[in-house]
Amino acid sequence: MLGTPNLGLDFSFRYPFLNFGADGVLSWDRILFRGEMLDTTLYSIYEGGAFPGQRQMLFSWDGIYPLELGQPDYWTTYHGGTGLYGRSQGICRAIEQGGNLIEKLEETGVAAGLELAILAGCKNDFPVPCSGVDGDGILFTKSVLHTSGLTRNRAKLLAKHVLPVNHLELLFSPLVWKWINYQLGQVN
Repeated sequence: MLGTPNLGLDFSFRYPFLNFGADGVLSWDRILFRGEMLDTTLYSIYEGGAFPGQRQMLFSWDGIYPLELGQPDYWTTYHGGTGLYGRSQGICRAIEQGGNLIEKLEETGVAAGLELAILAGCKNDFPVPCSGVDGDGILFTKSVLHTSGLTRNRAKLLAKHVLPVNHLELLFSPLVWKWINYQLGQVN
């Protein structure tokens, strides 16, 4: 498992500045543009938007990692409401719309007999003003390395490892490929 959100992520809600022209999921369903609040539901993480899988991966991390006060509309984006620049239904509503999937996976686990190897990145060097919190620029390391739900049914945990790569580099870094080859050699 390479950079998987085993205990979810809150990236879209943690960094509301991404709503200003990001090529991805929006955490605002309305955005102020030229003095008008435009409906952006189609591009949002909420029901009616184009990103249902993103809703399913959400988990609220604000109790562990504080929100950044310098982010635009940081409070209303994360908790729901209308701010100066946009309107958000909040992360809790989006988690609910995603069927509380992370919570369900935590309760259910994966099948006994599966063998798991978990790899996290710890290089947070994306060219966006994200916090220096431990992670790969998208996911917190704690989320990736969280395995209590996965192993609930006695799935076998082969390895948990952290490499100095960012989330994108998990796809092509020679360090990652070396780690994968080693893990595949350990499979029974």
